[in-house]
Amino acid sequence: MGISAVPRIDVIESMLATSWRAEAKELYSLAVLQFPRDLEDPGLSPWAKLTGLLGIMDFEYHTAQLSKYYAHVTEAVPLIKAIIGGDTIDLFNLRGEQMFDVSMWVWCDILDSMATSRSTRIKYESNLERAAQPGTEESGACEDKGLEWLYGIPNAFAIILARTSALRDAKLSEEEKASKGAELEQLINNWQIRLLGTKGSRLRVGRMGAQEIWRHTALLYVHHAIFKSKPSHPIVKNSVKNIIKIASTLEPGGNPDSFLHIPYFIAGFYAVSQKDRYTMKSRLIGCGNALYLRVLARNLDELWQETDSAGRLTSWSEKKPPRLAF
Repeated sequence: MGISAVPRIDVIESMLATSWRAEAKELYSLAVLQFPRDLEDPGLSPWAKLTGLLGIMDFEYHTAQLSKYYAHVTEAVPLIKAIIGGDTIDLFNLRGEQMFDVSMWVWCDILDSMATSRSTRIKYESNLERAAQPGTEESGACEDKGLEWLYGIPNAFAIILARTSALRDAKLSEEEKASKGAELEQLINNWQIRLLGTKGSRLRVGRMGAQEIWRHTALLYVHHAIFKSKPSHPIVKNSVKNIIKIASTLEPGGNPDSFLHIPYFIAGFYAVSQKDRYTMKSRLIGCGNALYLRVLARNLDELWQETDSAGRLTSWSEKKPPRLAF
């Protein structure tokens, strides 16, 4: 519980935060020592072991201990496979409280592939074409299904992010990749937003805006991973413009803004003008007080400097070891 309090500490500006961080660090150290024993304990279920490991990962992510974080994401794979009974997940069928921790890990896996250009550790296969048809079970918004209820990203867009990474790594010709990338782009553009139930019109409008931001983020990722597009590409320019425009309607650091640091980073990566870069960096930092946000902001500064010096767009995912975590 102490470790999982770190994200809460990150958004609290008080003198107590320092002591809470110290306590969380001590609990993390104890958890790291205990976990290898828990992992070998046949009396503990894979669910219990995964819960313990996620607490460790959460602390490492929020304190920017990237090498340890990535190692523990990988260490969780056998637990995930034991829970789901295989190596393939359909996000539209991932539901229920018993899959809460699995859903959290899945998001880590998808984002890690985006941040590092490594393949996802699990395969993600879903029937997006069926889900696009009104009236099907997959088409409706659900308060305990997939990732939307946890992170605000429509499940379809999360699946498309995973598909984009898989296409990036596929042994296909550049022409085949471009063709399939165009299909993904069309799926993103045509997808109809379906909101979860919300209390209050303001939050409803905010969530709708957040989902549109994720639409443009998915487009930018296809152009980054598949098309290798420049910032001057019309679709890239339009998506950056729309993310900036929609973000201006959201309260900085509130809900859903605090869940949008990845879209802000990616839009900032493609931003060209100093004004747009400053806007996206400010929105990124404004998502909270966490160290990982400052690390992402610092990486933006480095990427901009590299891009401006080289006269061409650099990549956030090419460095080894990884320079960042989403």
